[in-house]
Amino acid sequence: MDLGTLIRRESERTTSLQPSRTRYQTALALGEVEKIERLLAILPDSPAIYAEWCRLVVKHDVLGVKVHDARLVAAMNVHGVKRSTPTT
Repeated sequence: MDLGTLIRRESERTTSLQPSRTRYQTALALGEVEKIERLLAILPDSPAIYAEWCRLVVKHDVLGVKVHDARLVAAMNVHGVKRSTPTT
């Protein structure tokens, strides 16, 4: 999982929180990110991922929210990741 995806997921997960609880929730979210970082290898983003993502979207006629999934697949393809399992 690349860092940009990780950031977007945390952003999506925390957007519905009330403003008065933001600081507390931010600390909780950061704690969750740190747990994830210990379990998963953070891979760098690159122009090759964008090119692979475009190729996948066109080839498989990807639309809507599935374009995000296609980006994850593109990153996995570029980095040679076959399965998304935690590193231990």
